[in-house]
Amino acid sequence: MPREVVDDLYLIQECNARTALTEQYSKEAPDWYEEGKTVHSSKSAYLLLGEETLLFDTLSPAATEQVLTEVDDVLDGRDLDYIVVSHPEAPHAGNSRELCAAHPEAELIAPD
Repeated sequence: MPREVVDDLYLIQECNARTALTEQYSKEAPDWYEEGKTVHSSKSAYLLLGEETLLFDTLSPAATEQVLTEVDDVLDGRDLDYIVVSHPEAPHAGNSRELCAAHPEAELIAPD
């Protein structure tokens, strides 16, 4: 569920839970990791409403339905004017294609 952080700025979060963390690290897991414990990592997108609307980052493909639903809920019938991705990595640009398809009026802004 999106959270209004300040007037007209909404936080949309995705949580990833993993128990097998060692596959991320080439040598060994970090000191703070306990084998078998679930580790949660958060990914965030921000939706700004004003004269125009802007979504900054799009979350990972694991959150496709969530981000589409939550963006539409917050927009409440308004158009999405801009989709901005900070960089082309799944947690940041993972739903760009789906959001552009759902909001063809939106301009995609991304780094080269």
